[in-house]
Amino acid sequence: MKIFQFVIAGLAALSLVSAGDPEQDDVIPPSDVVVLTSDTHDAFIAEHPLTLVEYFAPWCPHCKSLAPEYASAAAELKELDPPISIASVDCTTENVICDKLSIQGFPTLKLFRSGVADDYKGERTAKSIVTTIKKQLLPAVSDVSPESFENFIISEKVVIVGFFDEKSAAERKIFTEIANVQRDSFLFGAADGSKTFKGHKHTTPSIALFKKFDEGLAVLSEDLTSENIKDFISKTSMPIMDEVGPDNYEFYVKRGLPIGFFFYGSAEQREQVGKVIEPVAKEFVGKISFVYLDSAKFGAHAPNLALKEEWPAFGFQDGLRKWPLDQSKPITEEAVRALAKGVLDGSIASTLKSEPVPETQDEPVITVVGDSFDKIVLDTKKDVLLELYAPWCGHCKKLVPTWDTLAKTITSDKIVIAKMDGTTNDIPPSTKVDLQGFPTILLFKAGSSEFMTYQGDRSLASLSAFLKENAVHGSEVPEIDDSAEQDPDLLHEELDLEELEPEVERDEL
Repeated sequence: MKIFQFVIAGLAALSLVSAGDPEQDDVIPPSDVVVLTSDTHDAFIAEHPLTLVEYFAPWCPHCKSLAPEYASAAAELKELDPPISIASVDCTTENVICDKLSIQGFPTLKLFRSGVADDYKGERTAKSIVTTIKKQLLPAVSDVSPESFENFIISEKVVIVGFFDEKSAAERKIFTEIANVQRDSFLFGAADGSKTFKGHKHTTPSIALFKKFDEGLAVLSEDLTSENIKDFISKTSMPIMDEVGPDNYEFYVKRGLPIGFFFYGSAEQREQVGKVIEPVAKEFVGKISFVYLDSAKFGAHAPNLALKEEWPAFGFQDGLRKWPLDQSKPITEEAVRALAKGVLDGSIASTLKSEPVPETQDEPVITVVGDSFDKIVLDTKKDVLLELYAPWCGHCKKLVPTWDTLAKTITSDKIVIAKMDGTTNDIPPSTKVDLQGFPTILLFKAGSSEFMTYQGDRSLASLSAFLKENAVHGSEVPEIDDSAEQDPDLLHEELDLEELEPEVERDEL
């Protein structure tokens, strides 16, 4: 599941960063962070059995926010015995290694263990980075004794302890395998089930999940299969309803569940309306995530859910689909429950965001909006080359004259050159387009609703050659000899974990 699936503005609006005039100031100031190049990257990874590498762009606001935290983590990790070094790569100058690793957005953090890369799953704070690295230095499962038990179970926000004996070796093996996979997310421990642990009664085998929220403890004591243990952890390790912000947003994204956003305008609204929503959140644990959203900080996300910036407000989002709760009526438990059920069983259609359909099309490039997408783009009689763009996107701006020239050059009425603002219009989910950045260029062939994604350079010659080779009516594309330079920067302005719009005077995730 791609990160773009939970696009947040405010959470997101606050992102898809503008790169029209990138500032080339240092994102990582002089520090203990090792600066890598495409030439030194692989050797550094080979020399360090455990390390973390940040792939960034100097103009990225989230990278700038991370910089002091990353530098602080580097300083602390350097003091470990043995010391751990972490590094950074500027993808605007070191595109060779960033292309090789398929870096899709900024910042991207990758944890390397014995040369094997894995996405960093922690929070973007010095504390979380250091904690994650320290966890990697420990066994996936720590031995927990009666003496260490009390301190161990309160050492982190979520701690998972398995109680086993000689008869439950199979269950312990499964538990250890799961811990190896989820060690970045949680602290795991194993205890001798035949012993007594102060303040905790247990059966053997069983798994206890200790947490600093909700009821404080969840226990799984029957049928400890791999599937059941994973499901138990997924359902009980997150708060029933939590405040979402920069420190935990990524966890909700990676759960892969629809998210119910409750926007509140005051502490009173949070308390009163929250009491209405929380019973529903309990019913759908493990199926839908429910979160609180402070409208003063992240109210700009409301339009992404087709909601007005009027509080309180509530809506669901699942990838590119959204379901706003009627704002003309009070938020009630019954209304939230009915909408949640409709989201899960598909009985309630999602809302499509769209600008007004243009009354006329006077330019060679046809303008598409959400409500006209099917009519124009999925016209089975025509080949349609569609550019999905963002008004602030630097690469999109560079493409404008080329795109206009392409549209003027191709005179066939069987080939359409079109564009759609991807920030103000939704792509119908039925197309299965996975928008990862701007510009994205797609070819919808005549006679089919399937599409091809253009991957070449953005020169006039290359675009026309692509059409000539792949369009059903490609024979009607004229030969174009273009000697213009190719854009060496083939990276999209990617949607990273929360990137969506230019910077605004609100907090970011």
